Amino acid sequence: MEKESEEEIPTGSGFLGRLLQRERGRRGGTNEPADSFEGIFRDSGGEARSAVAASTLSAPAILSLDKINERPAYDASRESPLGRLGHAIYRGQAGVGILSDEDDFNMIGADESGRSLLMLRHDHPRKYIAVVVDADQLIFLPDLLRAGAKGGRMAAEAVKRNVADDVGAPVDEIDVRIELFANSAGLRGFLNGTKTVSLEVFYDFLLGFINSSPLYRFVDTGRALQSADNKVRAVFVDYVLDNDCEQVYIGGLGDYGYRAELDSLRRLKLLHRVSLLGIPDYTRVSRFYRDYAQRKVSWAGDVFILNQQVREKAGI
Repeated sequence: MEKESEEEIPTGSGFLGRLLQRERGRRGGTNEPADSFEGIFRDSGGEARSAVAASTLSAPAILSLDKINERPAYDASRESPLGRLGHAIYRGQAGVGILSDEDDFNMIGADESGRSLLMLRHDHPRKYIAVVVDADQLIFLPDLLRAGAKGGRMAAEAVKRNVADDVGAPVDEIDVRIELFANSAGLRGFLNGTKTVSLEVFYDFLLGFINSSPLYRFVDTGRALQSADNKVRAVFVDYVLDNDCEQVYIGGLGDYGYRAELDSLRRLKLLHRVSLLGIPDYTRVSRFYRDYAQRKVSWAGDVFILNQQVREKAGI
Protein backbone atom coordinates (compact mmCIF):
# COMPACT_ATOMS: atom_id res chain seq x y z
CA MET A 1 0.00 0.00 0.00
CA GLU A 2 1.12 3.51 -0.67
CA LYS A 3 1.62 5.99 2.12
CA GLU A 4 -1.33 8.28 2.80
CA SER A 5 -0.87 11.97 2.26
CA GLU A 6 -2.99 15.10 2.20
CA GLU A 7 -0.82 16.65 -0.49
CA GLU A 8 -2.13 16.92 -4.03
CA ILE A 9 -0.70 14.37 -6.43
CA PRO A 10 2.23 15.65 -8.52
CA THR A 11 0.97 16.27 -12.02
CA GLY A 12 3.53 13.89 -13.50
CA SER A 13 2.23 10.84 -11.65
CA GLY A 14 0.49 7.98 -13.43
CA PHE A 15 -0.14 7.28 -17.12
CA LEU A 16 -2.21 10.40 -17.73
CA GLY A 17 -0.21 12.52 -15.33
CA ARG A 18 2.93 12.11 -17.40
CA LEU A 19 1.09 13.45 -20.42
CA LEU A 20 -0.13 16.43 -18.43
CA GLN A 21 3.36 17.10 -17.11
CA ARG A 22 4.80 17.03 -20.60
CA GLU A 23 2.08 19.36 -21.84
CA ARG A 24 3.01 21.87 -19.15
CA GLY A 25 6.61 21.84 -20.32
CA ARG A 26 5.55 22.49 -23.87
CA ARG A 27 3.62 25.53 -22.74
CA GLY A 28 6.82 27.14 -21.62
CA GLY A 29 6.95 25.73 -18.11
CA THR A 30 3.70 27.33 -16.99
CA ASN A 31 1.57 25.78 -14.29
CA GLU A 32 -1.49 25.76 -16.51
CA PRO A 33 -2.66 22.14 -16.82
CA ALA A 34 -3.97 20.70 -20.04
CA ASP A 35 -7.76 20.71 -20.11
CA SER A 36 -8.24 17.91 -22.60
CA PHE A 37 -6.51 15.03 -24.33
CA GLU A 38 -6.79 16.95 -27.60
CA GLY A 39 -4.01 19.41 -26.83
CA ILE A 40 -1.72 16.66 -25.66
CA PHE A 41 -2.33 14.66 -28.81
CA ARG A 42 -1.88 17.65 -31.09
CA ASP A 43 1.57 18.42 -29.70
CA SER A 44 2.67 14.81 -29.31
CA GLY A 45 1.73 13.04 -32.54
CA GLY A 46 4.25 13.79 -35.23
CA GLU A 47 4.71 10.43 -36.87
CA ALA A 48 1.95 8.62 -38.71
CA ARG A 49 2.03 5.71 -36.30
CA SER A 50 1.68 8.16 -33.42
CA ALA A 51 -1.47 9.57 -34.99
CA VAL A 52 -3.02 6.13 -35.24
CA ALA A 53 -1.86 5.16 -31.75
CA ALA A 54 -3.40 8.29 -30.28
CA SER A 55 -6.60 7.73 -32.22
CA THR A 56 -7.14 4.45 -30.40
CA LEU A 57 -6.55 6.18 -27.07
CA SER A 58 -5.22 3.07 -25.39
CA ALA A 59 -2.90 2.72 -22.42
CA PRO A 60 -0.11 1.23 -24.58
CA ALA A 61 -0.53 4.22 -26.91
CA ILE A 62 -0.11 6.56 -23.97
CA LEU A 63 3.11 4.83 -23.04
CA SER A 64 4.39 5.01 -26.62
CA LEU A 65 3.55 8.71 -26.81
CA ASP A 66 5.43 9.16 -23.57
CA LYS A 67 8.64 8.09 -25.32
CA ILE A 68 8.39 10.53 -28.22
CA ASN A 69 11.07 13.18 -27.88
CA GLU A 70 10.65 15.12 -31.10
CA ARG A 71 7.58 17.17 -31.97
CA PRO A 72 7.25 17.61 -35.74
CA ALA A 73 4.62 20.06 -36.91
CA TYR A 74 1.01 18.95 -36.64
CA ASP A 75 0.47 19.21 -40.41
CA ALA A 76 3.52 17.08 -41.13
CA SER A 77 1.88 14.12 -39.40
CA ARG A 78 -0.95 14.23 -41.93
CA GLU A 79 1.20 13.74 -45.03
CA SER A 80 0.75 9.98 -45.36
CA PRO A 81 -2.61 8.17 -45.80
CA LEU A 82 -1.98 6.41 -42.49
CA GLY A 83 -1.40 9.70 -40.75
CA ARG A 84 -4.51 11.21 -42.31
CA LEU A 85 -6.51 8.19 -41.20
CA GLY A 86 -5.26 8.55 -37.64
CA HIS A 87 -6.14 12.22 -37.49
CA ALA A 88 -9.54 11.64 -39.10
CA ILE A 89 -10.44 8.95 -36.58
CA TYR A 90 -9.11 11.10 -33.77
CA ARG A 91 -11.29 14.03 -34.84
CA GLY A 92 -14.30 11.77 -34.69
CA GLN A 93 -13.47 10.51 -31.21
CA ALA A 94 -12.69 13.98 -29.91
CA GLY A 95 -16.01 15.33 -31.13
CA VAL A 96 -14.39 17.88 -33.45
CA GLY A 97 -15.38 16.16 -36.69
CA ILE A 98 -16.69 12.88 -38.05
CA LEU A 99 -16.14 10.69 -41.07
CA SER A 100 -19.47 11.36 -42.70
CA ASP A 101 -19.13 11.89 -46.43
CA GLU A 102 -17.19 10.86 -49.52
CA ASP A 103 -14.73 13.71 -49.20
CA ASP A 104 -13.69 12.49 -45.75
CA PHE A 105 -13.02 8.97 -47.02
CA ASN A 106 -11.16 10.25 -50.08
CA MET A 107 -9.10 12.52 -47.81
CA ILE A 108 -7.81 9.61 -45.77
CA GLY A 109 -7.18 7.49 -48.86
CA ALA A 110 -9.27 4.54 -47.63
CA ASP A 111 -10.10 1.78 -50.10
CA GLU A 112 -13.61 0.34 -50.45
CA SER A 113 -13.24 -2.15 -47.60
CA GLY A 114 -11.77 0.58 -45.40
CA ARG A 115 -14.67 2.87 -46.21
CA SER A 116 -17.17 0.15 -45.30
CA LEU A 117 -15.45 -0.56 -41.99
CA LEU A 118 -15.20 3.10 -41.00
CA MET A 119 -18.78 3.84 -42.05
CA LEU A 120 -20.02 0.83 -40.08
CA ARG A 121 -18.19 2.09 -36.99
CA HIS A 122 -19.58 5.58 -37.52
CA ASP A 123 -23.19 4.45 -38.06
CA HIS A 124 -23.17 1.72 -35.40
CA PRO A 125 -20.80 2.65 -32.54
CA ARG A 126 -20.04 -0.26 -30.23
CA LYS A 127 -21.08 1.41 -26.99
CA TYR A 128 -20.40 -0.55 -23.83
CA ILE A 129 -19.87 -0.20 -20.07
CA ALA A 130 -16.80 -1.57 -18.29
CA VAL A 131 -16.46 -2.87 -14.73
CA VAL A 132 -12.87 -3.26 -13.51
CA VAL A 133 -12.18 -4.80 -10.10
CA ASP A 134 -8.92 -5.12 -8.19
CA ALA A 135 -9.75 -8.40 -6.46
CA ASP A 136 -6.71 -8.05 -4.21
CA GLN A 137 -8.72 -5.29 -2.51
CA LEU A 138 -12.39 -6.02 -3.28
CA ILE A 139 -14.16 -9.35 -3.61
CA PHE A 140 -17.68 -10.66 -4.05
CA LEU A 141 -19.70 -11.29 -0.91
CA PRO A 142 -18.76 -14.56 0.84
CA ASP A 143 -22.31 -15.92 0.47
CA LEU A 144 -21.97 -15.63 -3.30
CA LEU A 145 -18.53 -17.25 -3.27
CA ARG A 146 -19.79 -20.19 -1.19
CA ALA A 147 -22.59 -20.84 -3.70
CA GLY A 148 -20.03 -22.02 -6.23
CA ALA A 149 -20.92 -21.87 -9.92
CA LYS A 150 -24.45 -20.70 -9.14
CA GLY A 151 -23.01 -17.90 -7.01
CA GLY A 152 -20.75 -16.87 -9.90
CA ARG A 153 -23.72 -16.59 -12.21
CA MET A 154 -25.68 -14.69 -9.58
CA ALA A 155 -22.78 -12.27 -9.05
CA ALA A 156 -22.47 -11.59 -12.77
CA GLU A 157 -26.22 -11.04 -13.10
CA ALA A 158 -26.30 -8.74 -10.07
CA VAL A 159 -23.55 -6.51 -11.44
CA LYS A 160 -25.16 -6.22 -14.86
CA ARG A 161 -28.62 -5.61 -13.40
CA ASN A 162 -27.38 -2.82 -11.15
CA VAL A 163 -25.40 -1.21 -13.95
CA ALA A 164 -28.51 -1.32 -16.14
CA ASP A 165 -30.49 0.40 -13.37
CA ASP A 166 -27.80 3.09 -13.11
CA VAL A 167 -27.95 3.94 -16.80
CA GLY A 168 -31.72 3.49 -17.08
CA ALA A 169 -31.62 0.79 -19.75
CA PRO A 170 -33.13 -2.72 -20.02
CA VAL A 171 -30.63 -5.27 -18.76
CA ASP A 172 -30.73 -7.23 -22.04
CA GLU A 173 -29.96 -4.13 -24.12
CA ILE A 174 -26.64 -3.07 -22.59
CA ASP A 175 -23.16 -4.37 -23.29
CA VAL A 176 -21.30 -4.82 -19.99
CA ARG A 177 -17.71 -6.04 -19.70
CA ILE A 178 -16.46 -7.20 -16.31
CA GLU A 179 -12.80 -7.86 -15.52
CA LEU A 180 -11.39 -9.10 -12.22
CA PHE A 181 -7.65 -8.77 -11.59
CA ALA A 182 -5.80 -10.50 -8.77
CA ASN A 183 -2.57 -12.11 -7.68
CA SER A 184 -4.13 -15.57 -7.61
CA ALA A 185 -1.54 -16.96 -5.19
CA GLY A 186 -2.22 -14.12 -2.78
CA LEU A 187 -5.96 -14.51 -3.24
CA ARG A 188 -5.76 -18.22 -2.44
CA GLY A 189 -3.85 -17.39 0.73
CA PHE A 190 -6.45 -14.79 1.66
CA LEU A 191 -9.37 -17.20 1.16
CA ASN A 192 -7.62 -19.95 3.14
CA GLY A 193 -6.47 -17.65 5.91
CA THR A 194 -9.90 -16.13 6.46
CA LYS A 195 -11.69 -19.47 5.94
CA THR A 196 -14.02 -17.66 3.55
CA VAL A 197 -14.46 -20.50 1.07
CA SER A 198 -12.62 -23.62 -0.04
CA LEU A 199 -10.48 -23.25 -3.13
CA GLU A 200 -12.50 -25.89 -4.98
CA VAL A 201 -15.75 -24.00 -4.44
CA PHE A 202 -14.07 -20.71 -5.29
CA TYR A 203 -12.88 -22.10 -8.63
CA ASP A 204 -16.44 -23.23 -9.30
CA PHE A 205 -17.57 -19.68 -8.53
CA LEU A 206 -15.07 -18.27 -11.02
CA LEU A 207 -16.19 -20.70 -13.71
CA GLY A 208 -19.81 -19.73 -13.15
CA PHE A 209 -18.85 -16.07 -13.32
CA ILE A 210 -16.66 -16.06 -16.43
CA ASN A 211 -18.97 -18.43 -18.31
CA SER A 212 -21.87 -16.02 -17.85
CA SER A 213 -20.51 -13.99 -20.76
CA PRO A 214 -17.55 -14.18 -23.16
CA LEU A 215 -16.69 -10.65 -21.98
CA TYR A 216 -16.38 -11.52 -18.26
CA ARG A 217 -12.81 -12.35 -17.26
CA PHE A 218 -10.62 -13.23 -14.33
CA VAL A 219 -6.96 -12.28 -14.86
CA ASP A 220 -4.11 -13.70 -12.77
CA THR A 221 -1.64 -10.80 -12.58
CA GLY A 222 1.22 -12.83 -11.11
CA ARG A 223 3.15 -12.60 -7.85
CA ALA A 224 5.02 -9.34 -8.44
CA LEU A 225 4.51 -6.52 -5.96
CA GLN A 226 1.53 -4.32 -6.92
CA SER A 227 0.91 -6.56 -9.96
CA ALA A 228 -2.87 -6.19 -9.79
CA ASP A 229 -2.59 -2.43 -9.19
CA ASN A 230 -0.50 -1.97 -12.31
CA LYS A 231 -2.81 -4.02 -14.52
CA VAL A 232 -5.92 -2.32 -13.18
CA ARG A 233 -4.44 1.14 -13.73
CA ALA A 234 -3.65 0.40 -17.36
CA VAL A 235 -7.01 -1.19 -18.14
CA PHE A 236 -8.92 1.48 -16.21
CA VAL A 237 -7.26 4.32 -18.13
CA ASP A 238 -7.72 2.47 -21.42
CA TYR A 239 -11.47 2.16 -20.86
CA VAL A 240 -11.94 5.76 -19.73
CA LEU A 241 -10.17 7.06 -22.83
CA ASP A 242 -12.08 4.78 -25.20
CA ASN A 243 -14.82 6.89 -26.74
CA ASP A 244 -17.01 3.80 -27.16
CA CYS A 245 -16.95 3.10 -23.41
CA GLU A 246 -19.81 5.06 -21.88
CA GLN A 247 -18.96 4.50 -18.20
CA VAL A 248 -16.26 2.76 -16.18
CA TYR A 249 -16.96 1.22 -12.78
CA ILE A 250 -13.82 0.61 -10.77
CA GLY A 251 -13.60 -1.37 -7.55
CA GLY A 252 -10.79 -2.01 -5.12
CA LEU A 253 -9.60 1.49 -4.27
CA GLY A 254 -8.55 0.27 -0.86
CA ASP A 255 -5.40 2.38 -0.66
CA TYR A 256 -3.75 5.32 -2.38
CA GLY A 257 -2.66 3.28 -5.39
CA TYR A 258 -5.04 4.97 -7.81
CA ARG A 259 -4.75 8.58 -6.69
CA ALA A 260 -2.63 9.61 -9.66
CA GLU A 261 -5.10 8.25 -12.21
CA LEU A 262 -8.12 9.83 -10.51
CA ASP A 263 -6.32 13.15 -10.23
CA SER A 264 -5.35 13.13 -13.89
CA LEU A 265 -8.89 12.26 -14.96
CA ARG A 266 -10.17 15.16 -12.90
CA ARG A 267 -7.73 17.49 -14.63
CA LEU A 268 -8.81 16.16 -18.02
CA LYS A 269 -12.47 16.65 -17.03
CA LEU A 270 -13.18 12.94 -17.47
CA LEU A 271 -14.06 12.03 -13.89
CA HIS A 272 -17.78 12.02 -14.73
CA ARG A 273 -17.15 8.84 -16.72
CA VAL A 274 -16.03 7.00 -13.58
CA SER A 275 -18.18 5.29 -10.94
CA LEU A 276 -16.64 3.87 -7.76
CA LEU A 277 -17.62 0.49 -6.31
CA GLY A 278 -17.02 1.55 -2.75
CA ILE A 279 -14.65 4.23 -1.57
CA PRO A 280 -11.61 3.98 0.70
CA ASP A 281 -11.46 5.78 4.02
CA TYR A 282 -9.17 8.51 2.74
CA THR A 283 -11.95 9.91 0.52
CA ARG A 284 -13.92 10.69 3.67
CA VAL A 285 -11.17 12.48 5.58
CA SER A 286 -8.97 14.02 2.89
CA ARG A 287 -9.83 17.51 1.66
CA PHE A 288 -8.34 16.53 -1.70
CA TYR A 289 -10.55 13.47 -2.14
CA ARG A 290 -13.74 14.75 -0.61
CA ASP A 291 -15.24 15.43 -4.04
CA TYR A 292 -14.58 11.88 -5.21
CA ALA A 293 -16.92 10.33 -2.65
CA GLN A 294 -19.95 11.37 -4.71
CA ARG A 295 -18.84 8.98 -7.47
CA LYS A 296 -19.66 5.96 -5.27
CA VAL A 297 -22.58 3.80 -6.38
CA SER A 298 -25.14 2.82 -3.75
CA TRP A 299 -25.47 -0.86 -4.67
CA ALA A 300 -21.83 -1.98 -4.35
CA GLY A 301 -22.32 -3.29 -0.81
CA ASP A 302 -25.03 -5.66 -2.05
CA VAL A 303 -22.51 -7.47 -4.24
CA PHE A 304 -18.96 -6.72 -3.04
CA ILE A 305 -17.02 -6.43 0.19
CA LEU A 306 -13.54 -5.03 0.86
CA ASN A 307 -11.03 -7.78 1.57
CA GLN A 308 -9.91 -5.87 4.65
CA GLN A 309 -13.42 -6.11 6.07
CA VAL A 310 -13.34 -9.87 5.57
CA ARG A 311 -10.04 -10.02 7.47
CA GLU A 312 -11.47 -7.96 10.31
CA LYS A 313 -14.50 -10.24 10.60
CA ALA A 314 -12.17 -13.23 10.68
CA GLY A 315 -10.15 -11.60 13.46
CA ILE A 316 -7.02 -11.29 11.33
